[in-house]
Amino acid sequence: MIRGRDSDVYLRFVDKLGRLAPELTGGLGTPRELLFRRYNALASEEPHRRGYLLQDLLGETFKLFEIPVEKSFTRNQGGEQIDGAFRIQGFSFIVECRWREEVADVRQIDGLSGQVSRSGKQTMGLFFSINGWSRNVPMLLKQNPEKGIILMDGNDFNSVLAGRIALEDLLQEKLKALNFKSEPFISVEEILSS
Repeated sequence: MIRGRDSDVYLRFVDKLGRLAPELTGGLGTPRELLFRRYNALASEEPHRRGYLLQDLLGETFKLFEIPVEKSFTRNQGGEQIDGAFRIQGFSFIVECRWREEVADVRQIDGLSGQVSRSGKQTMGLFFSINGWSRNVPMLLKQNPEKGIILMDGNDFNSVLAGRIALEDLLQEKLKALNFKSEPFISVEEILSS
């Protein structure tokens, strides 16, 4: 209790307890609500640590929504760090997570693009940046003939954890926007309004 009831550590333990013995958590929230509280608690973490905690939180969110996920791993004899991976609609996705003060730019996207190109033909990328990206990133992604990366920001993730949209629905709509409209980013507001 030194850190308090809003600390990520406390909420992570409550979440695990709630999954094992829900009657012992005393109505502290559903697993989704606890993940949402943990997400909000991460904002006060030190930036470097926050990024690693975000990877874990994203993985647990995928598990909650029953989407098969792989935790962070390295490949190519330790030459590449992959933040996570999942499968949906027959495609494998490599995930890059970012929670930095500044918005991401095309150089970070190019890193993910390289990882995707070194993977199998049915592999795409999910670039997940809490604070978003510079405004030229979607335009530059549209110029790439491979069209293999979708974008997700903090507002998208917030909406999933708040219960406004299911994670699989969000990802399917983003994949549809990329495949049908050549749009690497569609916001959750656009999805919910259509």
